[in-house]
Amino acid sequence: MSQRVLIIGAGEIGKALSTVLKQRKDIEVEFWDKRFRSSTSESLGELVQSSQFVFLCVPSSALSKVVCDIKPYLRRKTLVVSLTKGMDKQTGKFSSELLSQCLGKRHIVILAGPMIAEELKTGAPTRATAACAKGGFRKLSQLLVGTSLRIEYSSDIRGVSIAGVLKNVYAVGFGIIDALKLGSNAKGVFTNSVVLEMEGLIRQLGGKPETAYSLAGLADLEATGHSRDSANRVAGRRIVENKKSKMTAEGLFSLEPLIKRIGGKDIPPALSAIRKTVKNPKRAREVFENFIKNA
Repeated sequence: MSQRVLIIGAGEIGKALSTVLKQRKDIEVEFWDKRFRSSTSESLGELVQSSQFVFLCVPSSALSKVVCDIKPYLRRKTLVVSLTKGMDKQTGKFSSELLSQCLGKRHIVILAGPMIAEELKTGAPTRATAACAKGGFRKLSQLLVGTSLRIEYSSDIRGVSIAGVLKNVYAVGFGIIDALKLGSNAKGVFTNSVVLEMEGLIRQLGGKPETAYSLAGLADLEATGHSRDSANRVAGRRIVENKKSKMTAEGLFSLEPLIKRIGGKDIPPALSAIRKTVKNPKRAREVFENFIKNA
């Protein structure tokens, strides 16, 4: 029996996810994106009603509206899987908070891990963390059998969502280090400090600290911070190079809302170095060299 999957958001990650799912012949994939005409004449509501799975591959700025739009059409057994890794700029909420409050934890999955879109498209194997209720994990695991994507279970819905935001912000820092040509040693020091900061911030914000060392934390940080295809890493480079970028980088959009959530005081050193550089790129070398020396 075929299963119908709706992917909302036809950007790079949405298209890459479609490639993964189409590795199975019994999965029918439909797209909906407000920017593009869908391949079907069905409305968003009709697509949601006829789907067993709805994947949200939209920017954090669009998540709240999309969730409100689909809620009236969701069936009781439909699973909503979010790959959005950012914060709502208006409310400062993490994606897990928006989804849980609107749809309930039993119906959602936060999917996070090393999933660079360009690599997913090639069929290269990878693994990710699925934070959800156990019933949702079983459903998603069955959907992904026979594909190049495997998942591990986590009950830490909030922590996985927070980790997704943090790794994007810190990936900007790796781009800054690249642009400054500080080298691999500096990256090693930065990585060590960042993982410890992630552990502390996830605990402070209500998640489980061990999530920092999961596929959603350290593994995703490694992939996003070092991939040449990472929008957040590229954004960090372009800040130092004083170049405007057309790319959307969730790490930059989430920086100030994140700092507001942690109270705006006692900002951890690596996060502080990124913020200082974003505010004044001319100080980038001074700020990051001091950070590396004192980390």
